[in-house]
Amino acid sequence: MEVGEGGIQTDRLKSELLDETRIEGYAIFTVRDLRGRFVSRRVVHNTLTNYARAAMAKWLAATMFNTGVSLPGPDRIALGTGTGTTTPGDVALFAETAGTRKACAYRQTWTDYTAEFVTQYQSTDPAGTFTEEGLFDEASHLWAHLTMAGVTKGSVAVPPPQTLTVQHRILIKGN
Repeated sequence: MEVGEGGIQTDRLKSELLDETRIEGYAIFTVRDLRGRFVSRRVVHNTLTNYARAAMAKWLAATMFNTGVSLPGPDRIALGTGTGTTTPGDVALFAETAGTRKACAYRQTWTDYTAEFVTQYQSTDPAGTFTEEGLFDEASHLWAHLTMAGVTKGSVAVPPPQTLTVQHRILIKGN
């Protein structure tokens, strides 16, 4: 057991902080027909990768100590057809579908403690039943990964033509 400044037991302090604060995420998949009518919605929790957790810690340290380090955050979403159990060690989707890695239409803070990343797939984008999703940065580092039973989206080539909006959110929870 370590004893830190002021006699505080650092192992106990670390444990208390981990019990109270956590980062988690989920994605909302909304399918609509070409008239904008609701077809389906699914909400799925994800696994944050070790890369994401390390990058967030580096960003906090750089910000807190004003080192001028700029760390790019996630700005792309990709879909795939793979299956499996996601783990923090994941570095890629199990089976990414070609043509689905798209830049986010927008990134924003959604409430004070939630970052939201949104990508919109049009009726001309790939169709199919997607069973996984990933949040990437421009250097192709995987930040978050999820698998699900499947979200089906049609296209012009594979009727009915539909759109799909993916809203990926990362929350910082505590207390």
